[in-house]
Amino acid sequence: MTSSLVNGGSKSIVGCTSSGGTESIILAAKAHKTYFRNKYGISNPEIIACYTAHAGIEKACDMLNIRLVRVGFDSKFKIDPKGVKKLITSNTIMIFSSAPNFPQGVIDPIEELSELAVEYGVGLHVDCCLGGFVLPFAKRLGYDIPSFDFTLSGVTSMSLDTHKYGYASKGTSVVLYRNKVRGYF
Repeated sequence: MTSSLVNGGSKSIVGCTSSGGTESIILAAKAHKTYFRNKYGISNPEIIACYTAHAGIEKACDMLNIRLVRVGFDSKFKIDPKGVKKLITSNTIMIFSSAPNFPQGVIDPIEELSELAVEYGVGLHVDCCLGGFVLPFAKRLGYDIPSFDFTLSGVTSMSLDTHKYGYASKGTSVVLYRNKVRGYF
């Protein structure tokens, strides 16, 4: 049900319930780390995230021994895609984006980040923990919501908190992966 909200209503989308947004972010980071280690031999993984990103990505990187590479934001507090492009290296496993971010409530330019992810062969996680149960409905109501979900080919994982506007019990979230590749994403 959750995946169908973010245009992931196909059998290729997999995921699980977690204890909250931070755990969903940790699971996404772990999946990317494992996938890129196994497929490409990356032993010094890096994740690029904006300063406005949820603190869960910093926790994930600390716990999983992933180098967190911080990038700036533009005048509207959105991640800077040009800055991201400059920071991508052979060790980059994932770009972390927000829809919306927690401090300012703005949606990152995920379409541009998706293009970068495809071009450079890296993952793109969309932290939709705050907007996952709002943005799909706002879009259906005709609000100008930019693309942020699995309609974008570069999006490899998403996190959506069911305990916010999904009206589920406190301490629940969902992490989704574009597909199951050797049990990861």
